[in-house]
Amino acid sequence: MNLRITDARGQCYDGASVMAGSKSGVASQFKALNPKCLYTHCYGHALNLSFGDSVNSVDCLKATLEMVREICKLIKKSPKRNTKLDEMRKANKKDSKGIHAFCPTRWTVRGEAIQSILSNYEELMDLCEWSLSNVKDSEMKARIRGVQAVMPTFDFLFGCELGIIILKQTDNLSRALQNNEISAAQGNALALDVVSTMAKDRSDASFDLFWERVSKGKEKLHVEDPKLPGKRKLPARLEEGNVESYYYPPTLRSQYQKIYFEALDCITRSITRRFDQPDFKKYINLQEIFLKAIKQQPWEKELDEICTIYGDDFDHYSLEAQLPLLHPTAKALEYNPDKFTINDLIEMLKRLEPSRMLAMNEVVKLAKLLLVMPATNAVSERSFSALKRIKSYLRATTTDKRLNHLMLLHVQKERVDQLSMIDIANDFVSRVECRKQIFGDFTVSDLKTKVSLESKATQT
Repeated sequence: MNLRITDARGQCYDGASVMAGSKSGVASQFKALNPKCLYTHCYGHALNLSFGDSVNSVDCLKATLEMVREICKLIKKSPKRNTKLDEMRKANKKDSKGIHAFCPTRWTVRGEAIQSILSNYEELMDLCEWSLSNVKDSEMKARIRGVQAVMPTFDFLFGCELGIIILKQTDNLSRALQNNEISAAQGNALALDVVSTMAKDRSDASFDLFWERVSKGKEKLHVEDPKLPGKRKLPARLEEGNVESYYYPPTLRSQYQKIYFEALDCITRSITRRFDQPDFKKYINLQEIFLKAIKQQPWEKELDEICTIYGDDFDHYSLEAQLPLLHPTAKALEYNPDKFTINDLIEMLKRLEPSRMLAMNEVVKLAKLLLVMPATNAVSERSFSALKRIKSYLRATTTDKRLNHLMLLHVQKERVDQLSMIDIANDFVSRVECRKQIFGDFTVSDLKTKVSLESKATQT
């Protein structure tokens, strides 16, 4: 594609070994050609993997999400059951949304899928009864009976409420990370904010509110009372002296509080670990040098590391002279240095007058690097999904050239909508003028009139 790899400063892929492998992965091959091209493991994929790790570590969450997926499959893959559920919801005058598909590859609908189960709980239980009397397949009946047995249990309700608490934050973070304008620095800051928010929920006071919410849900949905697990035999290594050889679980509330804390610990630890990436640690110096310069703190160490990584991208002498200008500039534009953020920095540089921009050209160049490093490859993922919609069976014979043009128009439709149809029409007319002998008696003036009228009609 005639792209100069020496000009690249950031690359972003998922965590598959073919892309992120340390020896022969695509990221490593590009870094061998250009060490300045730092690699980011796509934050969307990293967040998805973080949630998967947490679910697999907490048995209650794992069992609940498997059951939610099973319920969604039973409903969404059967038009008959789906239609019957809609009829039940209309009969009960339910304003809530219907069942959402629990897709493993869509990162921002899992919380809604669980919430839809609780919102339509009574209708789903009635649907199970109706399905058992209308389904003849023995395997399908067994699956429905399994759902019917699990849904009234307290563990299922507790797992759903706990999943909503976690997914409420992770789904919102995932939506923000999929923005094609967000940088790696901004995405990392958002992830740390979510981690700190969920860490605050790990307290006795937060669990008291959560437990009260679950208890109210139990009474409203007529769910079974919770039960403590039976006594368990202690490991042989702990059987010493006159110690009783059986372990009795603690009180009911403390048993579920342990699960609640365990789930929050797993998700916060997993997000922190997966977002703490080696190349991003080098990239952090870009943020630190700005924030320290604004607060008038020593930044010489960060400057040396930046110049070591990026080499001749910057004039070390000029950059060292321009960084002290950040503090008075922020003061002049009425920014608070103690509460200064990277977003404030970008906004401040946009407000600079041309003369000040020229006097801080190296600082501006350094700020651009903060926006270059990509946070996610969601845009390319969307283009993969668009291919199925563009190349349908009606376009089976589309050539590669035309398909590329259609894909480009579809993926970049926000930019296409901003194009002027009149300018496109005029460009088309000017090209026709060069080949007017092809059109015979149909003159160029007639074509101009027709295109002009069609353009006005299109705009109207």
